[in-house]
Formats: sequence, C-alpha cells, structure tokens
Amino acid sequence: MRPIDAEALSEGIELHRKGTDQECESDRQWAVGYNAGLDRALYSIAYAKTVCLQSSEPLTLEELREMDGEPVWYVFPGADTLTSAGGFFCLCCKGEIIGPSGHSFDCALLDGRFYRRRPEEGKP
Repeated sequence: MRPIDAEALSEGIELHRKGTDQECESDRQWAVGYNAGLDRALYSIAYAKTVCLQSSEPLTLEELREMDGEPVWYVFPGADTLTSAGGFFCLCCKGEIIGPSGHSFDCALLDGRFYRRRPEEGKP
C-alpha cells in the first residue's frame, strides 16, 4: 500500500466532470449519471480510513520475535544506502527470517538492520 494525496486525486477527478447541458436527452442523462459516479468516488476518497505509516526505526530483536509472517526490509551490514542494492524484503516468522531464496535464518544471528517498511532512500 502507498499513501496518496487525496486532494490532488480529487482535483484530477474533477477535471473529468461532464457538462449536463446536452441537447440530446440521452446524452444529458448519461452525463448526469457519469457525474454521479464521480461524486461517489470523491465521497469514498474523502471519507476513506487514514493509514498510519509505520515507523522507519530499526526493529528490535523482541519485535522481530513477535512478528508472524510479516514482511520486513533487511539492510546489509555497513550498507550506506537503502536502495535495492543495500537491502531486500523478506518474511519474519517468530524470529525466523525467510529470505528471497526461501532459506530461513534466526534473526539473532544476522548482522544488519530490519525495518517494518523500506526506509526512504538515504535515510537510516
């Protein structure tokens, strides 16, 4: 999931609104129905639940042991950037890390850092 700018999305949807001053009745009815659909979409956007972004702080060993099948971002020891070259997603199951290759490791034995989400590039 990625957060979005709901206001910018609403403004973009507004640009698609159709005029209802059509000469043909069927065209006018289509435009009214189309705009009603846009209104429903705008309402859904305006009243959607908000999400709280997870912390970008490294996870503790205790937190890793509490996770059950959740994705975590692993950063190699000494990696100075958080790009795909410096880390990757893996699964954490009760302290066991399952890497992209399918092999599992005890998180206590791995050097490096684990995060709930991929940190922003250049930020630890």
